[in-house]
Amino acid sequence: EQTLKWCKENEVQMRGHTLVWHTQTPKWFFCQDYDSSKPFVSREVMIFRLDSFVKQYLQYVQNNFPGVVYCWDVVNEAVDPYNGDLNSNYRCRIQNDGNENYWYSIIGSDYPEVSFKIARKYAAPEVKLFYNDYGTIDKTKRGYIFNLCKNLKEQNLIDGIGLQGYWDINNPKLWEI
Repeated sequence: EQTLKWCKENEVQMRGHTLVWHTQTPKWFFCQDYDSSKPFVSREVMIFRLDSFVKQYLQYVQNNFPGVVYCWDVVNEAVDPYNGDLNSNYRCRIQNDGNENYWYSIIGSDYPEVSFKIARKYAAPEVKLFYNDYGTIDKTKRGYIFNLCKNLKEQNLIDGIGLQGYWDINNPKLWEI
């Protein structure tokens, strides 16, 4: 909140990162009674929770800091070209470093689409919605990101793609960029 206040006071816009990310959301958010020792909720309950979270978060930011957040990374790092769901045309991430992707486990491979539909419903009209990912230098991964984003664009759910660049002086090669 301090960053939002500073941006508002200094007329600086910022990017919102991120609403749905498999490594950011704690396990208890997916469990009955918000208790990580209890079983997971159903798909329907999880979508309701996601809707409630996104609605409250976006409305809070938009009402208290209007015009500060110009875009949101709605979903972060949902593509895994080498270990993702083979039945998903974008290879939906199942896990990360051995940790389960609860968004996938409970909602399914359409969790990015569900997330974008919810975000589009609550985002102010001028706010842009982005998909964000790393490793986009990898041609295979880039192809799967394209598949995901093409589907989202056909439904008018996405405005852009955020590309994380973890580069150094030796990697990637200039010709790859």
